[in-house]
Amino acid sequence: MKRIHGKWIYTAITIGVIALNSAACDTTVNETPLNAKSKNVILTSQNSNIETYVDSSAAPLHVQIRKCTTDSPATRHSEIGCRVDPEYALVGGGAQTITYLPPTYNGYNGSSFITESRPLDDRTWQASSTDHLIETSHDLSVYAIGLRLEGVNTKNLREAIHWKQIEVNNDTATLQVTPGTQLISGGVATSADPDAAFGRFVTASHFVDSTQWPGWQAASTDHMVSVNGQTTAWILEIDDQIIEGFGKLEFDTLAADPVFVNHGIATSTVQVKTGWALIGIGGSASSDSSTVSSARMLTEIAIGDDHRSVRVTSRDYISLAPGSTRAYAILARKVAGTHGLCNPGARLSLNVDSCVDSICAERNECCTDAWDDECVEKVESVCHRSCAAHTCTPTVFEPERWNYNFGTPEAPIYIHDFKNVQSNCMYYALNKYPDGKLMEPGGGLNTDLSVIHYWNTVTERRIARIEGEGLIPTTFNGQCTENRTKVFYTDEGNGGFHWYRQDAGKQWSDKASSSGEAMLSAEKPNRATTDPPFADRPLRGNEKYFCSCNQPLPDIDPPFNLPAGQ
Repeated sequence: MKRIHGKWIYTAITIGVIALNSAACDTTVNETPLNAKSKNVILTSQNSNIETYVDSSAAPLHVQIRKCTTDSPATRHSEIGCRVDPEYALVGGGAQTITYLPPTYNGYNGSSFITESRPLDDRTWQASSTDHLIETSHDLSVYAIGLRLEGVNTKNLREAIHWKQIEVNNDTATLQVTPGTQLISGGVATSADPDAAFGRFVTASHFVDSTQWPGWQAASTDHMVSVNGQTTAWILEIDDQIIEGFGKLEFDTLAADPVFVNHGIATSTVQVKTGWALIGIGGSASSDSSTVSSARMLTEIAIGDDHRSVRVTSRDYISLAPGSTRAYAILARKVAGTHGLCNPGARLSLNVDSCVDSICAERNECCTDAWDDECVEKVESVCHRSCAAHTCTPTVFEPERWNYNFGTPEAPIYIHDFKNVQSNCMYYALNKYPDGKLMEPGGGLNTDLSVIHYWNTVTERRIARIEGEGLIPTTFNGQCTENRTKVFYTDEGNGGFHWYRQDAGKQWSDKASSSGEAMLSAEKPNRATTDPPFADRPLRGNEKYFCSCNQPLPDIDPPFNLPAGQ
């Protein structure tokens, strides 16, 4: 993956033809789920142990914390990557070395230090570590922090997040945030000149606490032996505007009081505030001495065992180095009362978005009374932002738009023939005709079908994939706001699933892939049109109601039964 002019560019790799079953509704899909290691790419031949935790205490923000630890100790670990699940966008990460002490050497134990902790792509955090002077086997843990926002397709969230980097030929590199964006987090890497006999080590990776020009600072040092090299800083930032389907994010930064020691190991921690989500972590180690033989270096910029704190550890090595260690955290939460611009809702306040300011200057009621249809209409004309993909339209029962007699093709459907497939029950519930994406939960998270495989059809992951596509969990009696349509998903086991939707008039309807027919759910035995699916029993763990932002069907017929390859 490359990033060019603010966009993620994917390099496709041909890996063979993958058969897709378009009739996932009321059918059984044969699947071979990818295992944890292949879903979380470790960028060396080493295996890893993977731990995953989800923090929803700041909902509607949800954070996934993934920790990938090597299980093959070595004296050096280079470019180890830890990847969050597809329904999350990478927003931060860290690293931790785990040293297995060898026998003492002239009275000193060996140690390991961080040499890299930074973003690799929109889902992966990468880190590296090494020993120094004394051969020391150690493991490396890499932390990746992913963010999901209720009501937002995570693919769109990734597109709103940007990162940039700067490399310098000295010890300190600093980047400032781009005007019009907000700081999320940052990273660091250090490298020695090619002919150097020894390495360089990370001493800092943290936000610069300035209200005028916030940014990220990275620093590194040599130790005992003078070594020239480079320091690279990365910064992650997000567009400073309302996010459609969600509202406005606000951010806060925390820095712990420095922990000073005269020598040895020092650890600093900082705790996340209630109601906020942890999205970025950082740390620093400073030495009172400026000599090359005396330095404090970082062994971890990590997430605490409670998953809501940051832990940073540094140490001196062989030569004593008095100095301080400090932990940093970046937090986020939703600004109360905010929502997207492209659907009616409560009034919006000035200063949450430049577009709101411009519209309220023309029509004050949008900021004093309600954000109504007239306010929505001004988004494109006043702010020149498109609402085409974000305005929700309540669905109506239109069987004539769905009742085609072609049925499901008997032959397997391949990626290059995907336009041959008719809408299944999921696309009916979402009011969509085939669009070239995989018509399975999670298929809309990535437009490159060649890298999706069947990861999104694994039963236990489907609910998470659905939420990652921007559908908001609700209940049968819950209200869907902003013109969203209520839909119901049920996993039938063995790969099968089915969807229903509630059209205008509170009528439930669905469509079977095999028949190609849309029908009112009341046509099924003993069910009234306004009853919830399976009203005669409690919901199971793999069933859930959602609010979906549906758009109108196109004015053209769906491309059914086209000759293969067209």
